[in-house]
Amino acid sequence: MRFSVRSVLPALLAAAAFAAPAADDFPTNAPPNAGLWQVRLPGERNKSDPIATNEAAGARRMPGPAMAHVTDDDTLRWGGETLRWQLHETWAYGGYMFMTGGVEYVFGKLFDDSVLLRIDGRTVIDHGIWNAFATGTFVPDQTGWHEIEIRLGNIDGDVGPWDAWRPARFGLAFNTAGLRSPRPVSAWTPLRDDTGALFRTTPGDWVPPPLPPPDPAAVAAMIPGQLALGGDEVYRVGRDIVHVFRTDGVFRALSPIPAARVLLVGGGGRGGSEIGGGGGGGGVLDATLGVATNRRYRVVVGAGGRTNPKDRWERRPGGDTLFGSLAARGGGGGGSWRYGPGGAGGNGGGGAN
Repeated sequence: MRFSVRSVLPALLAAAAFAAPAADDFPTNAPPNAGLWQVRLPGERNKSDPIATNEAAGARRMPGPAMAHVTDDDTLRWGGETLRWQLHETWAYGGYMFMTGGVEYVFGKLFDDSVLLRIDGRTVIDHGIWNAFATGTFVPDQTGWHEIEIRLGNIDGDVGPWDAWRPARFGLAFNTAGLRSPRPVSAWTPLRDDTGALFRTTPGDWVPPPLPPPDPAAVAAMIPGQLALGGDEVYRVGRDIVHVFRTDGVFRALSPIPAARVLLVGGGGRGGSEIGGGGGGGGVLDATLGVATNRRYRVVVGAGGRTNPKDRWERRPGGDTLFGSLAARGGGGGGSWRYGPGGAGGNGGGGAN
């Protein structure tokens, strides 16, 4: 996949405003924005309905995803209230997670039924097979608060943590030791926090440290008019400087860029097997934004959907292509006789059946 950045016409940027969370059953020393917003959405795998960011819109501030405190009778008890899962329902959580830059976070899912996890717009886990273990990784480009979105789905029957994680009351967790097995359970940290140290509904007041100076050799190799570093190839087209990323990397501005054009293409989905449809095409995103001096953007180039060596019928989607929080979604995998219709194309295409 190919991804490029260039300077073009000015753009207008807008900032999102978040309502202040109301008081809840958090510790008295917790900040007022501790926890995540929780909403209940219709549908067993609701991936698109927005997550409300205030109680007036139907959200509730919670210390962590519900599966961290789901009991054996499929209920959540918090703040003197009992909430019971319904059939064909999704519980969604939104906010920010504090993460350390440059560290690989391995997220694990052992939950009945589905889990969708996105961080900074990137899909880390999208797994819908009930009672099955799955992992996904994320490496933050800098230390601080990163936007997180968690969607837990229930088809019918039981719901909540499963197998070795059920007694520990969590179905979604992380570790930074590279572990990709559900055991030992003690090596995993549940996604639960009522202190505000891990989860907040709005970004905290953490201030990042100064960036190290850029690589002198990279600066010396800059072409005339170049204002940033990064990319597998940098060249001029008229008055524009183009940075092309064919592999993951970092885009760092050395001078302000009033209007940088970002073109992203997501990875295509894998085709279905045995009377299967073709995979969905990767999404395309064309955006313009202003870039401040020394601002860094993590770049992830989405790969095409791969074959699952353990299940040749599985229709794996293509990877998302990211520039900071901007994302072009990967295309869905093609349909097959075993798994049914194919996934949608990235950023809105139809499914291939």
